[in-house]
Amino acid sequence: MHPPAVLLAWAVFAATIAAAAAALGANLLSPGARAAGGAGVSLGWLAYAAVGVVISTRRHGDRIGALLLAMAFVAELQALADALLGGPASGAASTAIGPDLVATWVMPLLRNLWVVAFTLLAILLLVFPTGRSLSPRWRPIVWIAFAMIPVGLVTAGRVQGEGVALPVFPLLESVFGPETGEVLRATGQSIVGLSQLSLDVAAAVSLVLRYRRARGAERAQLKWLAYAALLFAVVNVVTAVIFFTPLRALDQGAPIPPAVFGGIPFILALVAIPVAVGVAILRYRLYDIDVLINRTLVYGAVSAILIGTYATGVVLLQAMLRPFTAGSDLAVAASTLLVVALFHPIRRTAQDLVDRRFYRSRYDAVRTLDSFAARLRDEVELGAVRADLLAAVGETVRPAHASLWLRRP
Repeated sequence: MHPPAVLLAWAVFAATIAAAAAALGANLLSPGARAAGGAGVSLGWLAYAAVGVVISTRRHGDRIGALLLAMAFVAELQALADALLGGPASGAASTAIGPDLVATWVMPLLRNLWVVAFTLLAILLLVFPTGRSLSPRWRPIVWIAFAMIPVGLVTAGRVQGEGVALPVFPLLESVFGPETGEVLRATGQSIVGLSQLSLDVAAAVSLVLRYRRARGAERAQLKWLAYAALLFAVVNVVTAVIFFTPLRALDQGAPIPPAVFGGIPFILALVAIPVAVGVAILRYRLYDIDVLINRTLVYGAVSAILIGTYATGVVLLQAMLRPFTAGSDLAVAASTLLVVALFHPIRRTAQDLVDRRFYRSRYDAVRTLDSFAARLRDEVELGAVRADLLAAVGETVRPAHASLWLRRP
């Protein structure tokens, strides 16, 4: 017999799959960029459900698995409501309390469930990997986050510039005056926005403090989650910058920042979190997260430098060569060749800087081996070579004991 917690986890997982299937079906019946983006996000949340049910069944009563399942379930309900209502909430549903209770109250509430999902995501960062807050002093932050959820459900708008679909505020306007509803809605949205931002900052601080205090397995687990959370934060910041600046021209059809470039960067970053949680809890010993972080830092820095170099080169060369090569692609070709020529030198420099700053032991080991190789070319006395080799092994590998045996010819 399975314990009740496992049966409940499977029940929530089944309900999540059903809601996701219904949302995908509704999106397929409404072709368009918004429908495709909604379908992609719905599939991304399924990763939370899959990892959550695996953790819950293998570690009975684990709060991390329960949080992942809860996030996936409410997110799929919101995706279903979005798909059924076909995009932004219409003004008809938000003008007054009508006879249709589902269309007037239930569906608008479901459309704002993204507030619950992302609040639970921040709480996950606060309690990972133990399922408990860092200390009793951190518990009020969790309770405040839960207290803000009802405010967010009532006041949050699904899309920029979209009014709240719930009829609460029109009702207040009819009783207290035409400006009351708008003031209360704006106040509620400000409170929820500031609370969410504060919760995200607190979660990041909690991760850093927990990592500094952790040892052994917990430290390795926190590296996995921190890596995915940082990726998620970077993607959100970059898409927001694109959305709210002239870079919006790169994707003018995006209705909200996460939908930039079809929502693909947001979806991939969203999926990275449950994958990192699953690996951290179940299989963290099989993979070296330090290598992944190292490569991300190196190639992220290289990509940023090369993109900046390419864009600057194109602009400057076009300005310089315009009198001579009007309408020519010479600037683009020259910038491309410059980027290709700079790739390897920039990669080596970035690797050296990352190793020196974040992986000092590796940096020192490489320098030790280079020094040993240089001495080996000039050394002919066997005893000196043996001493240098043992010294190099001691500095790089740091074994408890090292010895060298040479067979006589």
